[in-house]
Amino acid sequence: MAKKPVHFSVGLFPYDRWGGIKPIADAAKHADDLGFYGLTFPEHIVMPVRPDVPPVSVMWYDNFVLASHVATLTKRIRLIFNVMVIPYRNPVVAAKLISTLDQVSNGRLTVGVGAGWLRGEFRVLGVNAEERGPLTDEYLRAMKVLWTEANPEFRGKYVSFSRFAFEPKCVQKPHVRLWMGGSGKAPMRRVIEIGDGWAPMTGDLPDLKRDISLIKERAIAAGRDPEALDFSYSLVV
Repeated sequence: MAKKPVHFSVGLFPYDRWGGIKPIADAAKHADDLGFYGLTFPEHIVMPVRPDVPPVSVMWYDNFVLASHVATLTKRIRLIFNVMVIPYRNPVVAAKLISTLDQVSNGRLTVGVGAGWLRGEFRVLGVNAEERGPLTDEYLRAMKVLWTEANPEFRGKYVSFSRFAFEPKCVQKPHVRLWMGGSGKAPMRRVIEIGDGWAPMTGDLPDLKRDISLIKERAIAAGRDPEALDFSYSLVV
């Protein structure tokens, strides 16, 4: 069996160093011209400030607005959210933002997703950090229903809906590719149950090799094709 190709993407964060939107957009166009596979967009909505621990960055543009702008200026490069924190948004709103951006980019969107970790950010947004795992699981399942069903219906603990139209759907079918972000048991489980790929943020290469093999074994056991899964890893160079 032929091996899947290896792709290289580039991240433009931290945004503070660019001095505004135009230099970021120019860099994105240059990456597109150079042939990079994708542009990665990390996410925070607010950054709690502690005097004893300076934040890596306080400049965080809204990913949907920034990626939409970049999409109109580029031709082929993929837009990769790495990662979008799922509990921060109502899942119906999040699904609409994602499907609209997939339309704007003509099917160039990949959405890495995660449960989040920054408790101060959860407090500001009024989201219970203790429930971020179950929220992520249920919201993602609800979003997939919205993207794939003509008359979506869903009943859950945190969200329920029925009998309404949801358009547009994603350009990509059945929906945008969802990469499960993070390391540990929960993200690896989500790859098999919900996702299309895995995007750990850290880890030694031997551990990554072991975990990728484990995910593939579990995919086979669940009746999924392990070669259809994507595996991504971020490095600072």
